[in-house]
Amino acid sequence: NSQRVLSATVRDITERKQVEEELRNSRELYSLIMQGSKDGIWDWNLLDNRVYFSPAWKGQLGYSDDELENSFATFERLLHPNDTIEVMTHIDDYLQGKVKQYDIEFRMQHKDRTWRWIRTRGAAIYNAEGIATRMAGSHADITEYKRQAEKLHAIEDRYRLLATLVSDNV
Repeated sequence: NSQRVLSATVRDITERKQVEEELRNSRELYSLIMQGSKDGIWDWNLLDNRVYFSPAWKGQLGYSDDELENSFATFERLLHPNDTIEVMTHIDDYLQGKVKQYDIEFRMQHKDRTWRWIRTRGAAIYNAEGIATRMAGSHADITEYKRQAEKLHAIEDRYRLLATLVSDNV
């Protein structure tokens, strides 16, 4: 009984260490992409309705990360009232497979109370029963693009009118 006993278990953890390294590399890559992109990122768990909005997503609307709650209700509240039905219909149509891509433009209210044009794209993951369980995507402020497009259309309209007037006079 006064003898000392040494007991040891040896386990090869090489595979676990490789997976940990791959995970670390994936996180680093994700972080670099997030820093390099001007797009906001959103991630929606459809099973429990939890939503994540990245700081860039919130920043496009003039908010800091802690000023907006990560909830679908936040998204709905900031949507332009005239765009709500179209956006919700598009989400439903995408999740039900009626449209192949989730890609839509709509307006959202900025913290300064102005309306910003947003283009969002996303994709869903479906379970074995074909039910969407998660959806994630990007969120880009295209307000300046929309302003420039409006200016271009106004110029085109003026030239079209000018061409009509000139041809009528000739």
